[in-house]
Amino acid sequence: MHKDFRASGATESLVKVTEESEQTHVRQAALLSVAALAKDPAIGTSVKTLQALILHARSADPILQWYALGGIRNACRHAQGLKQILKLAVVDVLVQSLDLHQNPSAQIQAIGAIGDLSLGDSKMATTVRASLVQCAAYSALCGCLERSESAEVRSKVCRTLQKVVGAPVDRTTPLAKSQIESTGLATTVTQLLRSEAAMAVEGFQTIAVLARFSDALAASFVQVGAARAATRAIGTTDKMIVSSALLALSSLSERDELVPALRQNGVLAALATLNTGKRAELTGLAIECIANFARIDEARTEIAHEGALQKILKSWDGNAEGAIAKACGRALYNLCLGGLSRVMVVQAGGVDTIVALMSSKDEQTRLYAVGAAASLSENFEFAIQVVKQGGVPALVRAANDKGVIGRYGLLALAEMTNLQETHGVLVANGAVEPMLAAAMTPSGRGGHDIEVQQHASLAVCNLACSDSARSVLQSIGGPAKLSALARSALAPPEIANIANVALANLLRREQTLTQVVPFSPMDPI
Repeated sequence: MHKDFRASGATESLVKVTEESEQTHVRQAALLSVAALAKDPAIGTSVKTLQALILHARSADPILQWYALGGIRNACRHAQGLKQILKLAVVDVLVQSLDLHQNPSAQIQAIGAIGDLSLGDSKMATTVRASLVQCAAYSALCGCLERSESAEVRSKVCRTLQKVVGAPVDRTTPLAKSQIESTGLATTVTQLLRSEAAMAVEGFQTIAVLARFSDALAASFVQVGAARAATRAIGTTDKMIVSSALLALSSLSERDELVPALRQNGVLAALATLNTGKRAELTGLAIECIANFARIDEARTEIAHEGALQKILKSWDGNAEGAIAKACGRALYNLCLGGLSRVMVVQAGGVDTIVALMSSKDEQTRLYAVGAAASLSENFEFAIQVVKQGGVPALVRAANDKGVIGRYGLLALAEMTNLQETHGVLVANGAVEPMLAAAMTPSGRGGHDIEVQQHASLAVCNLACSDSARSVLQSIGGPAKLSALARSALAPPEIANIANVALANLLRREQTLTQVVPFSPMDPI
């Protein structure tokens, strides 16, 4: 149909009617048609069409303003028309239209057009975003949010800001961020949290997105009371408010520097007592927040003492593949990094959960659980607990993997070799083979580095103290391989020395056990 209009010249006739008709309702009807036709790239990028739309966007008639800005928004969606958009200063028109507080329908169209222009990925998109920054479009959006009395407008601004911060990163990104940060946006959005439910949800969702976008905004949100508001909100019965408030707290708690302030606002205590029932989504979000807190050493003891640890363990529903399992795995991984919190994880029965999660088909969940087991196995008593709970088979499977999972799996098994009473279980579950293979793998190959090779070499040395392991090492060519490693000019001296000790244990039946400990601390996730 649009092709027929182009061919017949009907669009030009409609434009002429919008400019010359003395009857308001006729001009309005004609402009509505032009605005709809602007969805067509050939019509929407036409200079005459754009000029007519710009003219009426500045009209005193609110209906003409609304239709014109709707047409401009349609035109802004055409990548091939961005040059015309810039040439005709359409961005200026859109920014000015944000002040049409008596015409919220027109404002909404202008807000949407600014959002569309911000997200472009064509060659001209960066130039358009630069124009938006130059015209202070993002400051104007924040000002519109602050001054508007229309819930629809405020909602549209919130959603548009969420889209804007997700725009492709280019040279304009720091300028846009600075412009948004320089406004009172944090205060304005936090004030929305006291509005009716739907608007409060928009506010929390906006905080969740903007807190990830900007350190300054995240800190400002906490300073002006958003964390307190979210803490109160998660105690309500409205599922949407609770969910959006948890999203906001999750984003804020991702920033380690904000965790002390969040704790002071009672966030962790509220999470520990939050009753999510059987609502898996809310449970997962709550545990994600707790996992963020567990990144900080000072918060781990509070988590263990104030009931959050029990919440983690009780929240897992036995499904090792879901979002709750992943969140629980990350929380337990972080808690196992600390001294006292690690003890309390074991005392609370967390080893069972960790061992179960090591068999997850989800790689991230599995990584968290295997990493937690590696942290626990540094302690002799906890290593025995992991063995007794049946963790060795899963660790052997992990040790045969590449990457971080393989690294953690090898470390956990290597730490278990510190105790000869574990050697029989390790041998029976096939731990000797991956240990010897890792010891023989030069740094930089197979995802291994010098630390992995050292851990594996020490583990082989320890295993060679036990008869059951000696027979396996003999059967897989251990003497020849260790001898080659000890003589290799490519092997670091410390690895060669370990290989010589391992040979003495293996061939001369010596009993030299060397304690395996992590050479570098594991980082919180």
